[in-house]
Amino acid sequence: QDTWERVLADVSRVSGQKHSLSAQGLQTESIAFAQYFADVLGQNIVHTTCVDIGGGTSDLSIWKDNQLVHQASVPYAGRDLFHNLLRHNLDYFDEIFGLSQGDLDRLRKSLAEDPINFNSILDLRLRMEEENTKEGEAGKPSLASGYRMNKQKERNRQFRTLLAFAYCGLFHYIGLVQKWLKQEGKMTEDYFTSLLLGGNGSRFIHWLSPSGRLQQSSEINELIEGILLAATELKTNPDLLTLSNAPKQEACGGLVVPPGGEKLKGVDRKQIDDPFFGEVCVINGKEFAPHDRLTLDDEWNEITEFTLTSTAELEKYLQNFNQVIKERNIEEIEQLRDFKSGELLQLNDDFRKLLTANLRKQCLRKQGSKNKFEPDPPFLMVLKSFLEVLSKQWSKAKAD
Repeated sequence: QDTWERVLADVSRVSGQKHSLSAQGLQTESIAFAQYFADVLGQNIVHTTCVDIGGGTSDLSIWKDNQLVHQASVPYAGRDLFHNLLRHNLDYFDEIFGLSQGDLDRLRKSLAEDPINFNSILDLRLRMEEENTKEGEAGKPSLASGYRMNKQKERNRQFRTLLAFAYCGLFHYIGLVQKWLKQEGKMTEDYFTSLLLGGNGSRFIHWLSPSGRLQQSSEINELIEGILLAATELKTNPDLLTLSNAPKQEACGGLVVPPGGEKLKGVDRKQIDDPFFGEVCVINGKEFAPHDRLTLDDEWNEITEFTLTSTAELEKYLQNFNQVIKERNIEEIEQLRDFKSGELLQLNDDFRKLLTANLRKQCLRKQGSKNKFEPDPPFLMVLKSFLEVLSKQWSKAKAD
């Protein structure tokens, strides 16, 4: 707040106008994000979940009649659901996006020179290519047109399935949160909320359509609806999904809405809510159920044990994902299959060993001082490990 007051004082001297903080004071990013959708895009915030997907975290806020019901920030975002799928699979860029050999060589060179900044380099390259979508500069085909031309290639189809599984895993978790909020009495409707989706990471959802551009008729909408129905155990909402028209700029827009804008309630609550676990977990000898909140006991100073003892919710999500695709005859996105056998993916002994090792690595990082502990819903931890194992197996799989 002190920083903002100094900045606004400087701005006032430059502009000759008075600038000051609003009476509400500072806001969380998720609240400013919701304000943008309410006042700039004119969306209802009456039974709504706002999903601000960044590079490293996703900010979630759930609203009822303009009243904030739940807000949480979870470390699962663009780098997890998009970048990491491609980290070991650069050789397939030509088969997925139609990237030319020259562009692919330049991308490899950039990454070789600065491997630590893989996410930012890849994101910059994709942004440059996406800007070329406007009919192609100097006759050069756009990334989206290359994606369309490659939509029947095996690597392209496999990538779309992996990306869909990554995205819908976040929606599955949001569905679980809605189910448990209803059980707590904080939600009363018998149907799931509408979704308002934005942030830098929301751009990647367009690659879930073979055209490289999400449409109202895109089959990913069918898949998202089916996933939410299964996770929430509620009825469907005809107002399913609205995408931002200015990814990454929503919070800024929400901070400068006119004084007569939509009056959102509960926005003065600075403390974010503890997220739900989503999977069974043991911390310092205490077991937590999936529907429990990730709240650390007051007497704990150190986290000496953090163990995920189940992957039941992930396995349920995997089953739902494949079942929805089959039952709704979705063709744009295929069922998740084993890359070697071609059979529907199952968590067999070999896969479980790889998944367990990856999870163990994540759990060990949670040990240490309580003050440095980052709340990370165990379901999303399992999902991230699952995707990492899958992406590595995909890199070793031979195309037909």
